[in-house]
Amino acid sequence: MTNATALGWDTLFFNGSIVDLDIKVWSARLSVRPPDLGIEDTNEVREALGLGIVRLAPKKAFERILAIRRAALKDVENHSFNFPFIRGARYVPEKKIEPLLEKLRARRDEFGTAVFEFAASYDAVRAEMYPVIRKALLDAACDNIDESLSRIDAEYPEDVNSRFYFGWTSYAISGAKSKAAQDAVTQETEQVKGVVREIVSQLRAEFSDKVSSVAKIIARGGKIPTNSIASCREVLARVKEMNVFGDTELTNQVRAFERILAVSEVEARPDNEALSKDLDAIAENVQKSLDEAVANAEATLTGLGNRKITIPERRK
Repeated sequence: MTNATALGWDTLFFNGSIVDLDIKVWSARLSVRPPDLGIEDTNEVREALGLGIVRLAPKKAFERILAIRRAALKDVENHSFNFPFIRGARYVPEKKIEPLLEKLRARRDEFGTAVFEFAASYDAVRAEMYPVIRKALLDAACDNIDESLSRIDAEYPEDVNSRFYFGWTSYAISGAKSKAAQDAVTQETEQVKGVVREIVSQLRAEFSDKVSSVAKIIARGGKIPTNSIASCREVLARVKEMNVFGDTELTNQVRAFERILAVSEVEARPDNEALSKDLDAIAENVQKSLDEAVANAEATLTGLGNRKITIPERRK
């Protein structure tokens, strides 16, 4: 059992870091005003009608940029855990930091290239959208079309590159050092314990969700589709890689589930009921042993040793 002062922020961040990914993409959208549609512009109209948006660029123009953003967010998700005290930030275990940063550097380069190509086609994009917007305003019987088009045209940025950004911050949190601040050590310990519980729970919940999805298929007398098996194995690979505190019970239940998946297709057959019970038992074992796993994680965390906290990193 660890003592109250052993499990602080310093202990947690000797064994991991926070990564806060920051990606900005120009929305290329502008709100439609009542006059654009030939409607009287009053408070009552604004409250009663939602008039939508004007797209300053077609959706297809952003497909590659948005795909890179999604991939980067997925990279962070696959290498980290939710960190509840900083919105959008993720806790990355020490052994996953460098692999993650390597992926983010590659994504940043991809993003830069995609933005460069978008900027090169920027004038053509504007030219493509102008007649579309003009026709829409005409169809809406806009009686001040020139004014509306001027307003819309003014919303195109002169420096479109400045509307895009791909960067991240990686940093650690240090515990209280002053004597006065030490009075709050109990609160700090409880917060850190909350983070540890969150990490253990996240990984177990991800595993349990997959087990439950397969159990439902089996309970209906069906077989596990090939794509479901592939999805399960992806989750299991992540769970094993991210089991940084050595959750023994989770490891045992992952192995039990892998044995079930070893049969590539589970056909509808008389023993499906027994198989369904085995899956239910896996989920139950993961759920009921949570408190013990959290206590073990706390003990493991304080015994992993200290590392040098890295200098905060900001990358563009």
